[in-house]
Amino acid sequence: MTKITTGMVRDYLIHLDENRTKRLAESTKAKHTIIIRKVVALAVEDGLLNVMPVMPKQKTVDTLISPTQLVHFEC
Repeated sequence: MTKITTGMVRDYLIHLDENRTKRLAESTKAKHTIIIRKVVALAVEDGLLNVMPVMPKQKTVDTLISPTQLVHFEC
């Protein structure tokens, strides 16, 4: 492969959900994107790819835990 585009990465992220009953969390997709970005950066560095594509943004939301919920995790 000599070219990776933003659309290809986006298609891959969509493909991850195709055979699942429940979609992957956006944070999981963001982790996939981070790994892809690192691998592609190495390919560019090694001259295997000419350009680094823009990676699709994943919407992630920080989940706040209340003190009462935290008690359940401390057990």
